[in-house]
Amino acid sequence: MERFTYYLESHWGEWAAAAFTVAAKALTILLCGFLAVRILGIVTNKALNVAKISPAFHQLIQTAIRWLGYLILIVVILGIVLSAMGINTVGWFESTGVLIVRALVFFVLGVALIGAFDKALRKALLRTKVDITLHAFIASAVKAVLFVVLAISCIGILGIDTTSLIAALSAAALALALSVKDHLSNLIGGAVVLFTKPFVVGDYIEMDSYSGIVDEIGLFYTTLKTFDQKKVFIPNNDTAKAKITNHSASPVRRLDMTFQVAYEDDFEEAKRIILSTAEESNMMLSSPSPVVRVCAHGQNAIEIIARIWVNWPDYYDLQFYMLEQVKHKFDKAGIRIPYRQVDVHIGETQVGAPEKPHKKAE
Repeated sequence: MERFTYYLESHWGEWAAAAFTVAAKALTILLCGFLAVRILGIVTNKALNVAKISPAFHQLIQTAIRWLGYLILIVVILGIVLSAMGINTVGWFESTGVLIVRALVFFVLGVALIGAFDKALRKALLRTKVDITLHAFIASAVKAVLFVVLAISCIGILGIDTTSLIAALSAAALALALSVKDHLSNLIGGAVVLFTKPFVVGDYIEMDSYSGIVDEIGLFYTTLKTFDQKKVFIPNNDTAKAKITNHSASPVRRLDMTFQVAYEDDFEEAKRIILSTAEESNMMLSSPSPVVRVCAHGQNAIEIIARIWVNWPDYYDLQFYMLEQVKHKFDKAGIRIPYRQVDVHIGETQVGAPEKPHKKAE
């Protein structure tokens, strides 16, 4: 070490040798200090485990001791550097250093308290009815606000006037809010959706011109997955204002289907076929009881309505089953499903006059 210092002094000057000496001392103290802080952390951890302190308080003490150790290490290294520069270390610390140390101590304790409060808040949110998607957002927002307050407090401890700083931050926040107002609208819309819960993930909904299974309710977008496996991203601002039909709001739904039979056919037999087909599907619920009745005398057919209760996941399966099987059984029973007819009547014409057909549509 002495030889290298002599070499630097002879070739580069006294300042190089002095800088090397200071750097070597600082590096040695830094390494020893890190090792000491780690050992102190291990000893503290074992002592706290023996004392059986609550996990949150345990973490708070460990964080505070670790950061205070780093703070002391920084102060010692700073003192070495100042002494090497010819600055009165004692006088500097009495004037400026004390303020910096106070601010650093306050910052370290504040960070530890904010971390403990963040964990406690997240655990408290799990015991509430607030949607789990909002937990991270609420915790992050509260944590950000606390850090801003902590930073302003630390600046105030250093003796700096924070009035102008707060005014500048307010103006910056207003400008930022105006520049991202669309995103803020979506954020507020997402909070409204998550709090009011018109639907949850997994529900089948119709929203304006979109329909599908709710895949995700994010803070800015609601994602729908359509039946042909497309993903539709809808801004939450539109979601909060949309007219929404939630088909999955109830575990059971009523399937309403209308069948038409010719006037000449036996509608009672048609009713029996419709009801027996629903029973054979093993998807129809016996309670509430199904209803199969004549609902209208149409222009071309008798209309029979079937109101069948079914579990929501089986809704469309039963609908397709009924359409197919009722048609097969109507054909076997000779029951016709009529289609719209037009009767054309051609009247007699006078001799020598061109024929003019007269049509009457019913």
